[in-house]
Amino acid sequence: MLAGQECAPRLSAGAICSVGNECKLGLYCVDGVCCDKPCSGGCEACSAAKKGQGTDGVCGPIKADIDPKNACAVGSGYPGSCGADGMCDGAGGCRAFAKSGVQCAAPGCEGASLVSARTCDGGGSCQPATPTTSCGAYTCSGSACRTGCTSSADCAAGYYCGGTTCQPKKANGAACGIAGECTSGNCVDAVCCNDACTGTCSSCTAAKKGTGVDGTCGPILDGRNPDGECGATTCIAGSLSQPVCNGTGSCRASVTACAPWACAASGTACATTCASDSDCASTAYCDATNNCVVKKTNGAACGERNECASNNCVDGVCCNTACLGGCVACTAALKGSGANGVCDAIKADTDPKNACEVGLDYPSSCRSDGMCDGTGTCRTNAKAGTVCALAGCKDGSLNGARTCDAAGTCQPASTTGSCGTYACAGAGCATSCTTDASCNAASYCVGGACVAKKANGAACGAANECASGSCADGVCCDVSCSGKCQACTAAKKGSGTDGTCGAIGDGADPDDECTGDTCVSGTLTVQVCDGSGACKGKSSSCGSFGCNSTGDACLKACTVDGDCGADYYCTAGKECAKRKPAGSACAARNECTAGLFCADGVCCDQACNGQCQACNEKGSEGSCIAVVGAPRGGRTACKGDGSACNGACDGVNGGACVFPSTSTTCGDGCKDAKLAVCDGVGACLAPVACPGNLACDGPNKCKSSCAADADCVTGYRCVDGKCAPKPTATCSADGLSSVSSEPGSASRSCAPYKCGPSGDCLGSCANTSDCAPGSACDLSKSPGQCVPSAGGATDEGGGCATSAPSAPTSNALAAAGALVAALAIARRRRSGSHQG
Repeated sequence: MLAGQECAPRLSAGAICSVGNECKLGLYCVDGVCCDKPCSGGCEACSAAKKGQGTDGVCGPIKADIDPKNACAVGSGYPGSCGADGMCDGAGGCRAFAKSGVQCAAPGCEGASLVSARTCDGGGSCQPATPTTSCGAYTCSGSACRTGCTSSADCAAGYYCGGTTCQPKKANGAACGIAGECTSGNCVDAVCCNDACTGTCSSCTAAKKGTGVDGTCGPILDGRNPDGECGATTCIAGSLSQPVCNGTGSCRASVTACAPWACAASGTACATTCASDSDCASTAYCDATNNCVVKKTNGAACGERNECASNNCVDGVCCNTACLGGCVACTAALKGSGANGVCDAIKADTDPKNACEVGLDYPSSCRSDGMCDGTGTCRTNAKAGTVCALAGCKDGSLNGARTCDAAGTCQPASTTGSCGTYACAGAGCATSCTTDASCNAASYCVGGACVAKKANGAACGAANECASGSCADGVCCDVSCSGKCQACTAAKKGSGTDGTCGAIGDGADPDDECTGDTCVSGTLTVQVCDGSGACKGKSSSCGSFGCNSTGDACLKACTVDGDCGADYYCTAGKECAKRKPAGSACAARNECTAGLFCADGVCCDQACNGQCQACNEKGSEGSCIAVVGAPRGGRTACKGDGSACNGACDGVNGGACVFPSTSTTCGDGCKDAKLAVCDGVGACLAPVACPGNLACDGPNKCKSSCAADADCVTGYRCVDGKCAPKPTATCSADGLSSVSSEPGSASRSCAPYKCGPSGDCLGSCANTSDCAPGSACDLSKSPGQCVPSAGGATDEGGGCATSAPSAPTSNALAAAGALVAALAIARRRRSGSHQG
């Protein structure tokens, strides 16, 4: 019965129903349609809408990948577990495992590589991931390669964090600050070292070892102690104790005497300059140049007593005693015999010190003749027999010979006459000469004749030619002028006049009498006169050259860099050239200032061998910088297939080329809902469909969600921001209803029309075959309309039926049409509000 208490025909399979009694016998009302079976399984249904396939009225499996009845449970941990996904399997049961290809793990990091997403294999297992992209110098973090660093933990093996970029670890011998910079893991003495090099007297630099090369640990050479690890140096009582390395990795004691120096006031070194003798050893004295000089032996020339080991400076030489007295002396010249340095009586009849006074009117008075007596004292009276008046000749005058007696009395005698330039000869005057003795005191013998002696400054060959009694440097001189660094000519002295003895000028040494030239560390010290009668050292630089092997002269040519000064190198032309500053052109490292390298043809602050480094960039010559673009010089080119994915230097990472990331588009970019991206190592990957069936969002990316159907690929529509397949419609088996493929949708009756070829209800008719039973096509309207037909309803299997007159009036026809329309409306309402 209908709700209006009217009888209606029972419905065939597939017809819309609310309860089971509406369906023909043997049918069931399931999912809102009359069904051939009870169809109670969770993944089976009787409506095409719920099955997602087939026709209404036939119980069958629900299409795979849907669960309109919410009958299937989602497995624990899905999708990561690859367990049940909560969908039907298309065969009437719930799917036991996730479909093959379902993502079970997102892309991420594995060591220093990015790995692809992991997918289920369809059997409940998540397939292993495979490395896809190397992070190069950096480690992988999260789901991306690092592009900078704050510590070496951010860098791949073989790299360290230098500032904010990962750089290749350095080879042994390269400069370093910490151990992490070195391939060996050891930074010793500021260079990368082959081991920890912690032993005593060991080092990793050639400078400290004194031999070998940087980067190899070895013993420090014998006699060195660059880091003071063998203990402190002490100086006590003139002995310097300086612990040093022994050349085999241990320490040894090294004791040396400071002599001629004393210990310095610090007590840790020998003195190197002196202000007084107390700064010198007991065997030395402090000279005028503030140097300690070994005290002199007896007989050596001296100026002060402290210069002598005997503490006695007498007559200009070191003497064995104080040698006090006018007729004693310490030089052979003054004594007239013996050796210098021994005090003894001056030879009789001489008075080199002018210590003895000549008696008044001697010799005529026969008083003291002003001479020593040979016993160390002055003679009191003239010697007996001393001529106090020449016999016939005295002082060039002819007189009678007179002599003194021992008591100091001159015996009488007289004669007259003058000898001129000649001396008396016997009782008369000499008339020729062979020696000066034949001449008077103011004359000398030359060519057999006596001539007047020369004044100071006149040329001479011997002292007897001079009135002064001294011939020095070829001129008559006011004194003997025999001391070191003394001369009697203006030419040798460098000033003054000829004939006056004086000190040779400061810095000169015309007779090469000062000896002991030395050359040390590029400084030549030549011994010259000091302008005050003594020798001194005069130092000058060897310029670009070093000292010769004997240490007494500067080199004039070189064969190795060691022949040059500290900041010079030896050229092919054997010249010492100045080492060059950073940025200067170079062919080898030794041409550059210490600590620099020769890279890219210029002196550089680093070895600069990174793939993206250069040292000759314009404006930065001499500084190793990270470059932009292609690698410079002969460095390896960046990888790339010629697309936008090519590697290039980025101006930050000097160690290696940088590649566009996997988010960078390439080729045609995004086209026809497919996106081409770089693989991160220089190549453009084949285009891949945009995920989620979304369309392109411009030329370089896919859309991330949809707002309209146009944001989806063909055959999809936008539902809640996601692209879903567009629903389709099919006709029911009797052709009277339109069935949507959208899950949960009910069948829609097409009365008074039939279902059309597209699966939707017709909206007009061309003939009565386009109309549902009980309706006919009224072509009087345009387009044609289906209206109730003139015939009545018939019973198709039970229930009540009504009959109508064979020739109904127009009112009856109208009433019948209204009834059919009412029934159709009621049926649609029931099918829309009740589903079994």
